Amino acid sequence: MKKIKQQMLFLLHLFYLQISVFFITLLLVGCTKETETGNKNSSAINQSLVLATIGDRTISTAEFLQYLTEKSNLRGMNKEKLSVYLGEMIREEVLYQHAKTLKLDKNPEIKQKIRQILSQKLLEDEINRKVWDQQIDDQELQNEYKEQRDQFNRPEQIRISILYAAVTKNATKQQSEQARKKLSDALEQLAKPNRDRQLFANLQRKYSDTHPALTHNNSDFFSSEKSPDLPEQVIKTAFEINRVGKFTTRIIEADDGLYVIFLTGKRTAIHRSFESVRPQLESKIRRAMLTRKRTEFIEDLHDKANVEINSAVLSEFVQEQNMRGSKKMIVDIPALPKTK
Repeated sequence: MKKIKQQMLFLLHLFYLQISVFFITLLLVGCTKETETGNKNSSAINQSLVLATIGDRTISTAEFLQYLTEKSNLRGMNKEKLSVYLGEMIREEVLYQHAKTLKLDKNPEIKQKIRQILSQKLLEDEINRKVWDQQIDDQELQNEYKEQRDQFNRPEQIRISILYAAVTKNATKQQSEQARKKLSDALEQLAKPNRDRQLFANLQRKYSDTHPALTHNNSDFFSSEKSPDLPEQVIKTAFEINRVGKFTTRIIEADDGLYVIFLTGKRTAIHRSFESVRPQLESKIRRAMLTRKRTEFIEDLHDKANVEINSAVLSEFVQEQNMRGSKKMIVDIPALPKTK
């Protein structure tokens, strides 16, 4: 460890001697790639120069520049910051070399993670970047907008629950009074302070008749233009309730009976233009394209690969797993992957 510290101090001293020249290099790189009228051969120092050595490993100015680009914005970089980043890079290399001496790179778990990283890197380079850089045709965006028009342009919507007492046109006066008495008793309980949140649902079960147009006397979201098969005055009154959680304090009389309305949800109107949702549409189209392209790419590689599966061995393996009686038992033989 002492030897490593001495080596790092020596490298940092060496770095300080070279930093002035190297800093000029970074400034030249950060300004622009090349000035319009500049000479392409007038770049700064050779980026293949060795900046540091750690055992058999060397760090060139080009590698350090790449490291800095990944770690930080090069603007505002000074000697102290560069020294810190070089120290980080050297420490990473020292740890990496020691890990290799311990053969951690041969660890099965590490090797599996490397395989996963390489697989994801392949998909990123071959598919993801190309898809996200691809221009989306304006007509395709317009078509997507039309398909989702209801999502981007929607009138005000509400959701309600009701207490309902069915009263037919031929109902007697006594029947009408009994129906009104039921809803009046329910309203009295609703008017009590500190009422339970489940009170309205309990009153529905106790006092309410079932309305044929609503499941369990509860609606989905609807607009005034597309509403459940309820009387017009019921719909109109429901939209007049100004806040979710409020209910009508009077009984609503309609041709088919009596109502008390409880507002359980409200959605404000939405009117979003094509241009306002263009980024959202592009993102959705690209995600769908990404899924399709990745699938096609993987299937193509699979078809070209020499894939062979020993079904007999797989079946035997499955049976062994079943016989072990693990909590997650495999009951059926899984579908085999596609083969040539």
